[in-house]
Amino acid sequence: MTDFADKGSSLLEKIEQLLKSRDELILGKNIHKLMSMASSVGALKISDNAFRFKLALRKENFENCEQLFTKLSHEFKHFIKQTEKFIHDN
Repeated sequence: MTDFADKGSSLLEKIEQLLKSRDELILGKNIHKLMSMASSVGALKISDNAFRFKLALRKENFENCEQLFTKLSHEFKHFIKQTEKFIHDN
């Protein structure tokens, strides 16, 4: 899980920068990577919103992408916090 936390955090930082530069191709690849990583660890809300982000990106709806990015960041932090709490408590 530490690997997901580290790589996911780094990936979110990269996505934030790419969103500012509007680099659709690389942004799409990184969102897809986040979506796959999240799905593989069972973070379905993150994966689902990454998919929605990807759809908004295809439509070039950057305003929606920014809103979804905020949601993704929040959900990522929440997932990591809850996972760490679960590991610590057990």
